[in-house]
Amino acid sequence: MISRLILACFCLIALNACKNTPEENKAEVFLKQEVKLKLSDYLMTYALHQEFDKLLGYYAQDAQLINVIKGDKAKGIKQIKNYFNWEDKKLTYQRSESAFVVENIWIDGLNATVVGYLMPFEYDGVDLGPWKTVMLFEFDQELKIIKQTDYINYTPKAMFNNSPNSNLDIKVPSYLIKSSAIINAN
Repeated sequence: MISRLILACFCLIALNACKNTPEENKAEVFLKQEVKLKLSDYLMTYALHQEFDKLLGYYAQDAQLINVIKGDKAKGIKQIKNYFNWEDKKLTYQRSESAFVVENIWIDGLNATVVGYLMPFEYDGVDLGPWKTVMLFEFDQELKIIKQTDYINYTPKAMFNNSPNSNLDIKVPSYLIKSSAIINAN
């Protein structure tokens, strides 16, 4: 009798552990799936490199795009369009089936990180790529991109030496700076 009671308790505990996910977790899972779907659509459009207006439609009107390595910044659809400049006749992907390959995607709420590489391409007769790339995305509630931060390993490095210094935007808190007396003592 006691063994049946213990068995029944274990069964109830096991069944309770298997019950449906709480509503908040369901909402998180749903949001993650929605962000992943939107991001996947964006990345496919980017990779195929054919529908520029469709690509721009993924961005909020006041979206920001930051290229940390080159120091470039674009704010708003018009500047983002000029930054990407897909219509530039000097740019061709004739040797590649895709402009971008995704290796990993991580999603946390309305934020996503994509790791991959830009495929080989030609610009003004010069062969470039492939280039390792990390992209950070922030989405709004309507799943429009509000901020994209790119880290692209551009090569050959000599071609990109004239890029602006994106480190000039860093505002180091004064409490993290050693005073001159402390520096001289070391």
